[in-house]
Amino acid sequence: MNRYFYLIFFSLIVVDVLSKENCSMNKILINDQFSICKSKEITTGYLKFKSNESNLEYKTNSKYNLKYLRAYENQILEFIEINCQNISNSKIKEIINHDSLTSSYNFIIIVSC
Repeated sequence: MNRYFYLIFFSLIVVDVLSKENCSMNKILINDQFSICKSKEITTGYLKFKSNESNLEYKTNSKYNLKYLRAYENQILEFIEINCQNISNSKIKEIINHDSLTSSYNFIIIVSC
């Protein structure tokens, strides 16, 4: 009997933790999309661009413990400051794909918090 109680109790806790809403913004460079997410939602913003170089210049922000592209520093920090309730949980992921037809690189920067 106790096993079932613990199983139900812990599964309810896990469901509550995993049931947070998700709010996605396609382009973080568009200021009109800022602050459209509700409180306690997981906020995700995307930035897509092409470059002829794969080794771009990065900058580290010790205050937020983040590393981001120097060219988009202001936009990324503004997005985080406006849309993230818990800035310390902010994460930046980067996807780089090489397009062999055009010899360029497709970048997707994902900011989540």
